[in-house]
Amino acid sequence: VLLAFAGGVAADTLDLGNEPWPPFVIDGDERGTAEAIVCEALDRAGHACAMRYDDWESTLAAAREGRDFVEIPQHMFGSAQEGDEPIRIPTREVLDIAGDVDGQIYMRDFKLVDQSDMIVSYIPELPGGIPGLSSGVERELHHAFEHTKEVYVVWKPSKSPSPFITETATKIFSSVDDAMTYFEEKGMLASRNLFGH
Repeated sequence: VLLAFAGGVAADTLDLGNEPWPPFVIDGDERGTAEAIVCEALDRAGHACAMRYDDWESTLAAAREGRDFVEIPQHMFGSAQEGDEPIRIPTREVLDIAGDVDGQIYMRDFKLVDQSDMIVSYIPELPGGIPGLSSGVERELHHAFEHTKEVYVVWKPSKSPSPFITETATKIFSSVDDAMTYFEEKGMLASRNLFGH
């Protein structure tokens, strides 16, 4: 979700804000895929984009502490310059849209699953052998299964997956290499780009 904020560094600059969400949005000098697409489209339309990053938790913490503003450093892409002052966003404005953003994330994720022929989910092992599996990922896997999509899971934890994974997955792999080999053998890896060339 890339949020647009009014105002900006210059009249023709659109300020975009998001919490880091690799590989789509990356906090740092590297541009994520969503950032690259949105900023390229703005550039072609004659506008610069300035990225800023923050997460909901720091904004909520600012609200709990009674702060009226949350300060977000400007990103160096777009028109931001080194040494520019952080952008101040009213905490109340962010909190006012938080529910809408959460709803958009929920619907967007399911819409992305609906538009896909298959999904592949990578489940890492967290410290202590705990599967790095959020409720959102489980929901997306089940949504894909309910909508007759092929569901592939790369399961890294030593702990066995639950029936909510094993009963909805088309196939479970123990490594990315195993998954890629399977997809290649099944002819699922085309040698063309996203635009069909």
